[in-house]
Amino acid sequence: MRHYGFSLVSLLICASVLLSLNADAQSADAQTSESIEFKVNHRAAMRGDAAAQYILGVLYQNGEGVRKDYAKAAKWFKKAAEQGDARAQNNLGLLYAEGRGVPKDDAKAAEWLRKAAEGGVSSRDQGSGIR
Repeated sequence: MRHYGFSLVSLLICASVLLSLNADAQSADAQTSESIEFKVNHRAAMRGDAAAQYILGVLYQNGEGVRKDYAKAAKWFKKAAEQGDARAQNNLGLLYAEGRGVPKDDAKAAEWLRKAAEGGVSSRDQGSGIR
C-alpha cells in the first residue's frame, strides 16, 4: 500500500509540473505573438502607415506587448490622426480630455473629437472610446 501512495504522490507532482510548463508555454506564445504584432506594425508605422500608427497607439495605451505608455500612445495616435485616421483622432482627443500622456487641454480635445466625429467615429461608437 505504501508503494502505491508514493506512486500517487509522484503522479500528482508530475501532473502539476506538466500543467505549469503548459501554462508557461502558452504565456510565452502570447508574448511572442504580441511582440510580432508590435514589430510588424512598428515597421509599417515608421513608413507612415496610418493604420499601423493607430495600432501602435492602442498597443502602448493598453500595454499589449509593450509597457503601457500614454505619451507614446499619444505620439502614435497623433501621427495617424494627422493623416485623417478618425479612430486615432478620437483616442487622441480623449487623451487630451483626460490628460493622459499629454497635458490636459480641453480645446485640443474638442478639436480632435470634432474631427473624429466628422470622420464618422465618436466615443459612443467605441464604448469608452479607448481602443
